[in-house]
Amino acid sequence: MCDRSYPECSRCKKSNHKCQGYGVRLSWPSAKSGRAVVGKASLMPVSRDTRARFINATFWDLEMYHHLSSLSGMHVNHVAYKTMGIFHQDFEGFRDVILRLAFSDKTPASKAVLQSLLTVSAIQRYGPSLQVDGLKLSALRALKRSSEHGIDGLAGVQQVAAQMLLCSFEVNCAAVTWPWYICGANHILTVANLAESSNGRELHEIVDWVAYQHVMCRFGLQNWRNGDDYWKLPARKRLGMPTVCSDLTALYGAKSPREIVTILSEVVESIQDPSASSYHSAGYADSLNLLENKLETLQSPEFTGAGAVDTPADLVELYRLAALIYLERASTRSSGPSVKVQRWLQKAYVILEKQEIHHIPFPLLVLGIESRNDERRKLFLKLVRQAAVRSGSVAMENVHRMLQSVWLQDDLETERVLDYRLKLRAVFSSSEILPSLA
Repeated sequence: MCDRSYPECSRCKKSNHKCQGYGVRLSWPSAKSGRAVVGKASLMPVSRDTRARFINATFWDLEMYHHLSSLSGMHVNHVAYKTMGIFHQDFEGFRDVILRLAFSDKTPASKAVLQSLLTVSAIQRYGPSLQVDGLKLSALRALKRSSEHGIDGLAGVQQVAAQMLLCSFEVNCAAVTWPWYICGANHILTVANLAESSNGRELHEIVDWVAYQHVMCRFGLQNWRNGDDYWKLPARKRLGMPTVCSDLTALYGAKSPREIVTILSEVVESIQDPSASSYHSAGYADSLNLLENKLETLQSPEFTGAGAVDTPADLVELYRLAALIYLERASTRSSGPSVKVQRWLQKAYVILEKQEIHHIPFPLLVLGIESRNDERRKLFLKLVRQAAVRSGSVAMENVHRMLQSVWLQDDLETERVLDYRLKLRAVFSSSEILPSLA
């Protein structure tokens, strides 16, 4: 054995052996060596797990996965359409209507719908970027070109759809300009008289969409700190506000084919401030009683007309109960105990506790405000979170923030009952821009 002396092995030199060097050498013991056992390996039984299944993924499979996941159409088909703020819950059907309008022909109006749809999808998937700005610019250019060819028939419906898609885009960008697109959509519906034409389900869906967004926008303006002066800003401060939005009356236009949305619009418009000259008049009280009677006698499910989508009865019922509670609270301005409110709340709880809730910001906000204990508040927070995950909607994020703020104010005030309208206005006004609730 080498003595590992350097530079030469002394033992090998004395014994006249050729030194094998100091590197690693492998040796195998002989059969007679006592340092190791050399023999046949024992056969160990190997158990087979028939439940195990393996799928081999190759490089080609991974390349295909990345290719498919990068396609922009996938996001439109599976994600983006859920955030567009429609009244009913038929999101897939609504998506198909928008896609038909986008690919129905090769006109500028059809291109405007397609570019607007891609803009919404891009802002949700990638966030603000130059690419998204480019898509929006392309959508606006296509919309401008389409208006030069007229707004009658299918082209008018497509232009309204493009306007509303851009409204959804602005909401996702937290831009102050999002109500302007509702003005533009209402203007087209009014001027082109599309509501009296017959373009099938596409027209019903788009009119329903605009009307619902309009009501929720008016509800927000009614309670937002800048709502009273939103349309009265000096022209130099309007940030390019279009002429169709230069006056408050520009927001009136589309009439929903759904009775519940029409009545909800009347409720929102009927609420007056105590400073109004007619606030204490008998006529104002009679109009409130008439609206309450309309809501109490509303039948569910409702007939929405040819070409429209059937609305689940429970959905209509939740909006009906929320409208009743808001009418009672906003007209009396009281947040205190109310026998009528408790009766309506109990009916709503039965529905909320038995089924999954999707995109219903207005009912969740109005009903959630009435929660006075932790158990009820936990229920609404769970429902809002579930709806936010399913839809990815900015409106549900607004509801979550507002509910927590309202509950905090209720808990802090222990000596008197808060004014309902002032409480809502304070919560809405905590946002620098008009919060979207659609």
